Amino acid sequence: MIKSLLRKIIEKNYLERNQKSDNYLHKLIYKGYIKRYLFCKNFFSNKRILDVACGDGFGSYLLSENNKKVIGLDIDKYQIKNNKSNFIRRNLDFMVGDATNLKFKNNYFDAIVSFETIEHTQNTNQFLSELKRVLKKDGFLLISSINKKFTKGLFKDEKINKFHLREFTKEELIEDISKYFKIISIYRQRPIRKNVFVKYLDILGYIIKSPIIVRDSEDISGTNNIILCKK
Repeated sequence: MIKSLLRKIIEKNYLERNQKSDNYLHKLIYKGYIKRYLFCKNFFSNKRILDVACGDGFGSYLLSENNKKVIGLDIDKYQIKNNKSNFIRRNLDFMVGDATNLKFKNNYFDAIVSFETIEHTQNTNQFLSELKRVLKKDGFLLISSINKKFTKGLFKDEKINKFHLREFTKEELIEDISKYFKIISIYRQRPIRKNVFVKYLDILGYIIKSPIIVRDSEDISGTNNIILCKK
């Protein structure tokens, strides 16, 4: 009971702190970030998980609730230091590391989570190769990336984030991932129907709509592509 109460206090304080941002785009991105980790919990339980580019660590913390071991990895040593102070659990650890040069032995993790990371990597093949190397046989990778078709339509060929080295369409993301993993299922976050009469209503609806995640289909697009795959 005490552990449950502490967890609720941590989550409440964290959520409130992030929702106070004056930047509305930041709030939208943040909501999507949390939704992806909650979605991930539907797939993974009692596993050893690597959370690649864990950022502020809250997602790793959420995953540690129902998994055997979670390691949050990020290249930012100051962020990792903060994470270790903010989120403390016996089965949760944070490490400084480069996603294209992982310091883990082969076949080490049951599952890997990599949300909004691949677009920041200089060498996509090296990144995916390293994920495959440290993942156990029949292990799962859940990976997501911003949808280039969405950002291109809104930002006139400019990237939504200046730190994105490459943005992917769904087809491009599938093509690269398929070189290393077997695709199991594809999902869209913040689905946008392709019908010209309703797609802008969908976009406008994000002002009040939760950043839902749905199965991919021919008649929808979305702001983010999410792919579940297997080694």
